[in-house]
Amino acid sequence: MNIIEATKAAQGKGACMKRTGWNDAAAIRPTDIGYDLMCRTTQKKCPPMWNPKTEDVLADDWTICN
Repeated sequence: MNIIEATKAAQGKGACMKRTGWNDAAAIRPTDIGYDLMCRTTQKKCPPMWNPKTEDVLADDWTICN
């Protein structure tokens, strides 16, 4: 799915999302103020905000994760 579809699905479930090629330890949680990068192994926030690359925005390999 693309980033728009993934954002809508993740917000609806209160879940995170990530690209299929990303390390399993990182995921993005969409919020009303932006996207928070989450360290899934520690369940803590990583850097304060995520700045997507063009390739991330245009990708269609986004998935939803817990």
